[in-house]
Amino acid sequence: MRWTKFTLWLLAAALLVLCACGAKTGEPSIGDLTRPPVEQTTPEPAEPKPEQEPATTKGKSKGDKTASGKVDADKLETPEPDGALLAAYEAILERSVEVLASGGDIEIKDGETGLLEACYGGTGVGYAIEDLNADGVPELILGPADGNSIYALYTGSGSEPVLLLEGWYRNCWKYLGGGRFYVSGSGGVTYNMVGTFVLPRDGQELACEDFYFTYELDESFEEFGVFHNTEGLWDTSVSEQLDMTYDDLWALDEEWSAQAQPLDLTHLDVPISGPQVQVLWADGEWNGDYERVDLSSGEPSSAVLFLADSPVMDFRILSLFVEDMTDNGSITFSSGTLCHLDVLSADCALVADLTFHGDLPCYGISYIDANGAFWRFAIEISGYDGSISLSEF
Repeated sequence: MRWTKFTLWLLAAALLVLCACGAKTGEPSIGDLTRPPVEQTTPEPAEPKPEQEPATTKGKSKGDKTASGKVDADKLETPEPDGALLAAYEAILERSVEVLASGGDIEIKDGETGLLEACYGGTGVGYAIEDLNADGVPELILGPADGNSIYALYTGSGSEPVLLLEGWYRNCWKYLGGGRFYVSGSGGVTYNMVGTFVLPRDGQELACEDFYFTYELDESFEEFGVFHNTEGLWDTSVSEQLDMTYDDLWALDEEWSAQAQPLDLTHLDVPISGPQVQVLWADGEWNGDYERVDLSSGEPSSAVLFLADSPVMDFRILSLFVEDMTDNGSITFSSGTLCHLDVLSADCALVADLTFHGDLPCYGISYIDANGAFWRFAIEISGYDGSISLSEF
């Protein structure tokens, strides 16, 4: 992957890196094709244990933990960002593309849990390089491309990146503006937490403003209380028990969540294996010729559109059967051919009516590309937003 050379840190913020079977109808549009809803479940990472610290922040602090985060930029010297730090951010972005391109089949490191979740569905991943606390050192932000939450936040200690926070589905971080952040998390049905943090000037660590969490009051696990501290720790020994109910905590959660500001993130471009074929729900406008085949086995039936960026040979729609599943979730399939085309071309798409059953992939495709390489993909449906995608197997 080639990257633009950084000369000014503002240029860094604009990185360009990286987030045979049927009869031809002759109709130019498939806007009448509809997709019935398909029930899916959202994959979730392992739940944090209550004695763990979901709001963990990393690094060594150079700032005052009681700092408000508000600074007068006119009275402060703002040094030029370290070119080596920006180069280190480039490396993190390259690694992020590698994780996303792997589809989750890669060893995950600190700061990459959210990226792993994004592999299983979402709005794509975006990034920004922005000085959030006006100290002249830009932060690197990674999150869903819609900017509504944060997967990872980095700052710099000289030329070295420091991971400030890591977010995922059950440990959701959002930006409040002014260098302040909000977190909401869960370690199960009865263990919950919310809190706010601030990034002080010259800070290498987030400073906690308020941290609320629930915890059992006795060994019977029948009564739970709400506790508070300003250390950001899920620890009753450094906390005060409050006269608050679960409803009070949810109200506070909603109040802070309503203050969150979407981040303006640049979409991270991720190359996919075998990019010659795309798979989409056929429920919108698309102008072009297509062939159609009914492979459904009952209701509900969903129309799926297959598009070739360039001609591919021996294109097949497959039925998939699970043969084995490993502890890490890798699946071995056996397959059978449901439909075969000698060529799927860029001039004529294929629409297939399919019936999806359950969460595991039951359909796939295979083809030979222009270089003679053979590709096989399972057709997957995201439990996050219902989007459809291909996963190599």
